[in-house]
Amino acid sequence: MNTKSKVLIGKMTNDTPVFERYHSHVHTEYDGIYQLIAQILPHIESTEEFIEYSHDFGFVVGKSICVETTADDDIVFAKRPKRQGLTRFVKNRAARPTSFLTVVLKRDQYTENEEYLLITAYVGEKAPPEPWDKSANSFSKEFWSTHALVWGSVEVIAETETKKSPW
Repeated sequence: MNTKSKVLIGKMTNDTPVFERYHSHVHTEYDGIYQLIAQILPHIESTEEFIEYSHDFGFVVGKSICVETTADDDIVFAKRPKRQGLTRFVKNRAARPTSFLTVVLKRDQYTENEEYLLITAYVGEKAPPEPWDKSANSFSKEFWSTHALVWGSVEVIAETETKKSPW
């Protein structure tokens, strides 16, 4: 997609449109995720440049692939496509049912109109950026030291798997 072929996903509370970003990180393995995103956009106000919003639907909408880990878990790190650093994964765990959907939006700085771009959306509660991300903070490392994505739930780049923590 280029700027001439934006796809409208929905509108926020004040009628501000939200468009799909080229190379977004939307977890499309969930059927109907775009319909869920469109349902929660009217609950979000366009007051910030960058918005992270988690919505509890009150019923299970899918399975969260981000799980809490323990010292007994089999932890590995690997690089995901379109990511700058390694992600922490757990091999001996399964995704868990959740009623939450999280979206991350960013004001489109390349348009004169008030518009937002969908950066990512995933089933599950809000998680901080991974430690390698430029927007990471001290809580990011703390969180990702006790949480991981379920191995096999998302694509990884072949031969990037390691047991050694990059952070």
